[in-house]
Amino acid sequence: MILAVNIGSSTLKYAAYDLQDGRVGMAHSKGLVDGLDALDAALGRLAQDLQQQLGGRPIRAMAHRVVHGGGVFDGPVLLDASVLSTLETFSDLAPLHQPHNIRGARACMAAFPGTPQVACFDTVTARIVTEPGARVAGLRTGELHAVEDIPTTSVADLKKNPAVSILPLENWWIHITSANNSQPPTDNVKFRQAVQAVLDMDEIMEAATDGNYKLNVGFQYPHQASYTDAGKEFYNQKNAAKAKKLLAEAGYKNEPVYLLTNKDYPSMYNAALVMAQQMQSIGIKAELKVVDWPTSVQMQGQASPSPGWNFFFTGYGTQPALGALATMNFFMGANPNYKPKPGQEDPVLK
Repeated sequence: MILAVNIGSSTLKYAAYDLQDGRVGMAHSKGLVDGLDALDAALGRLAQDLQQQLGGRPIRAMAHRVVHGGGVFDGPVLLDASVLSTLETFSDLAPLHQPHNIRGARACMAAFPGTPQVACFDTVTARIVTEPGARVAGLRTGELHAVEDIPTTSVADLKKNPAVSILPLENWWIHITSANNSQPPTDNVKFRQAVQAVLDMDEIMEAATDGNYKLNVGFQYPHQASYTDAGKEFYNQKNAAKAKKLLAEAGYKNEPVYLLTNKDYPSMYNAALVMAQQMQSIGIKAELKVVDWPTSVQMQGQASPSPGWNFFFTGYGTQPALGALATMNFFMGANPNYKPKPGQEDPVLK
């Protein structure tokens, strides 16, 4: 049997579970012990109750509810004196519960000598799992309890798994690349128009999302009051001839154009890869600059004249209400997107 206990300041809640083929089965018995002023006596009462309820079947391990694992423990851990001492240092994070959890665990170790004692934490641990296959495998094995962004190609198979629930979130992500208007050649409006003209958004988003996308010209979702489709005539043009003409008018001299992206978010990397190929198709020397996500954000915010990028890949994700202020903050903050050249006023804001 596995005994799960939750020891608080005044009560001890418990449940005993069958162990079948190495897996925890249904709860065999459960209960509550009041009055923990004398914890040893309470544990004695628990032992008596279990003896009657379990018919003499032994307790092979005990699982303790512990609120916080701090930054040290991100999963169940076997308790010993050293681990308990570490957990005690996190009492300030949960002062109403953590001290009682630890006190109870120590008492159980003394009352049930030789029985493995394991701490199971309330702490929710978020991990960045960049490989889509690893996210799916984690769901199937139970190592990951919740996953954001499962591959479209895996949805049908996962729906057949009774242990997995899929919750659609259509407004999950708006994919964005922003041009650096203070760095040549993207400081040239004709060059930016040439890039805009050649882009095939369907091809880009197909690669970025495995086909799970809806094209959106705006920076908010269509159901929001602040949504606008202004400029839609310049969106998803797929017009290589127009792009080449604009590129010639821009006086482009085969300078390298750097697409700043990362592999922490595969959708950003895949979008950048396809966009670079489309730009190369009209004669632009497009090159990927791949760094980790924090570095790309830091580089994007560096001041002119040499931030070292022309297009930066990002997105708005998992937000139910992206409004006008969030959009304005992104474009109008102290970053190179709208920074005028030294000594010049920005004609857009004049």
